[in-house]
Order: sequence, then structure tokens, then C-alpha cells
Amino acid sequence: MIIKQFDKLATTELRKDILAIAEAGYEAISIPNLIGKTLSFQNGILKIEQTNYDLKKYKRIYVAAIGKGSGLICQQLEELLGPQNITAGVAIDLKHRKLKKIKVFGGTHPLPSQRNILATKKLIQTLQNARAKDLVIAVICGGGSSLACLPTKHNTCEDLQLVSDHLLKNGATIQQLNTVRKHLSDIHGGNLAKFAYPAAVLGLIISDVPGDNIDIVASGP
Repeated sequence: MIIKQFDKLATTELRKDILAIAEAGYEAISIPNLIGKTLSFQNGILKIEQTNYDLKKYKRIYVAAIGKGSGLICQQLEELLGPQNITAGVAIDLKHRKLKKIKVFGGTHPLPSQRNILATKKLIQTLQNARAKDLVIAVICGGGSSLACLPTKHNTCEDLQLVSDHLLKNGATIQQLNTVRKHLSDIHGGNLAKFAYPAAVLGLIISDVPGDNIDIVASGP
């Protein structure tokens, strides 16, 4: 049961029904359930929905994960693939989480910070170890626009904070906000994939954006 004190809150049949609907919604999007329904791994084959990926053809496997919930997803990946099949990885989430092969850093949200920048540099260092015969599994979740933070050379962390805060307070949509963020960042707008080159990249993207525009989720890294 995800909703705390369900029985105490369900004082009428109508409240009980409403809580049950909310509970079903939470269950449907819980990360363990989502991973369990979407991914499976057997004999070196990672199956995502109806598509198979032969992980045996890659020399090394790295994980790069950003956004709220990315640490828990990385934990599920380690359990699914087995830590022996993951060379290294970095995740930037809201809270630190201790895993066997993937280092999970805790960052700030909704505004970026120097802590996020330091964690992002660790993620990039890991990506730059990847070679042509390697695979990078990129886990992208909502919140990755601020949790992953690397200002362009003409900007500072304070600039990103100021712009983000101004847009948030003036009613910018997530599409508008993340479009601006892309152009102020060296990790978003396709740049994470550039750092992973020449390795192959497999993206696991959990959308929190209406319409599910992949280029908008976490500012399209």
C-alpha cells in the first residue's frame, strides 16, 4: 500500500473509492512495477517491450542516469542485469543511494546548484571512458534539466538559477522552460549523447511531459 493511513482516511465509501483509484494510479507508475512490466533479461538478451538487445556483443556497459527516480531505476537495473554485467555508472537524483556499480549523487531541484555541476562532471568522466564496442544505457527522468547541470562557457550556475527561477515564476510551460535550458547547457540538447560517442547509446526515458516529446523530457540530453 503506497497511500499512508488508507484505512484511516477511507471514512466513507466514496472516499474509499477515490483513494483506491489514486492507489491504482500510484501502483501503475511505481518504478519497480514499471521496470518489471517493461524490461526483462535472460541469456544476455535485454528485452524492452517487444525489442531485443543482445548485450553480449558489447565489451563494456556503462549507465548514465539523470532525474528524479533515476537512482531507484539504477538499483532495479543492477538487480535485473546483475552488477557483474555493469562496468560503471553515475546517477544524479534527489538523494544519495548506495549501489554496487553505479554511484548515485544527490542534487538539488528545481533550481541547479554547484553540487549538481560537480555530479554532472563525474557523469561525464564516466561517459568519456566508453569506447566504440561499449554500450551506454542512458536513464532519463523528469527533473533532469536541473539535476544534470553544466553551463556553457559563457554562463554560470547563477545564470541558470536566475533564468530558471524567472521562467518558473512567470508561468512558462515545461516546453518553453526546457527549450531555453537546452541552449544554456553543455549536457542537454543532445550533448549527453555526444559525450558517450563513439559508444552505442540505449535510452530509457520516463516522460513527465504532456505529449511525451522526447526532446523536452529533461531538456533532451
